[in-house]
Amino acid sequence: YNVSLPKNTNISGAFLTGVNSPEMKYYNSGEKRIDEFQVMSGSSEQKMGRLFRTQLSLSSYHKWGGFMMFSQYDHNQKEIYEDIYCDEERNLYVHQYLNGGTSEKFVIYGELQLNLIADKLKWSGSGQYMHTKQHIGYLNTLGAWKANTSLTYFNKGWQCKIDYTTKRKFLQATGETLIRPQRLTLSVGYIVNNWSFNLYSNNPLMKSSVKTESHRRNGYTSISDSYKPRTDYNMFAMRVSYRFTYGKKHKFENVDID
Repeated sequence: YNVSLPKNTNISGAFLTGVNSPEMKYYNSGEKRIDEFQVMSGSSEQKMGRLFRTQLSLSSYHKWGGFMMFSQYDHNQKEIYEDIYCDEERNLYVHQYLNGGTSEKFVIYGELQLNLIADKLKWSGSGQYMHTKQHIGYLNTLGAWKANTSLTYFNKGWQCKIDYTTKRKFLQATGETLIRPQRLTLSVGYIVNNWSFNLYSNNPLMKSSVKTESHRRNGYTSISDSYKPRTDYNMFAMRVSYRFTYGKKHKFENVDID
């Protein structure tokens, strides 16, 4: 639904439902060895999950800028989760993917935009809080904040932007915590006579990684870092493009119609 109010204010919302099909890697009646001390076990009878989601947003934009508020609630049923137990006879850990967990997620987001110089310089800032609760044999919860700010300048063919996002955490469906690092992006572009030049950088002169953590009740702990140099950090790129048109030019005339 969408409701338009005076003074460029808008209220919108939605209610959605659907099913989630399990990935094929979870359909496994046997075992797959991960390493010397771990094996992965699936099931040949994984069931489809169901998702319920509701959303609500309020936005208002004016000459000075604008703001937006957004909230969302998710409820997942029969979601596949990972159960880890120790097989003492074989002296190894078994990662077993089970069906039937439920999870809830609540998100609230706010954004503010200011036109510092009309049609030239714009600033925006946003903040988000996400609370996730999982029932996967035990209660697993996570509350995490995320913030973002950006400054954009465009004038006489120039387009410049600096964007910064803080470190953020996510609770994955299988029960692991994913931690993404802070992100800084810089972009400078210029357009002249159908030519476009752009310089772009992602997390310049810094080293960052994506971390995955898993802490289980039976003493199992796993922490891993994923590094992607020249992709996630220390990435510099230059793009040059030329825009052209072709075809016969047409001349259109105004026609009066009774």
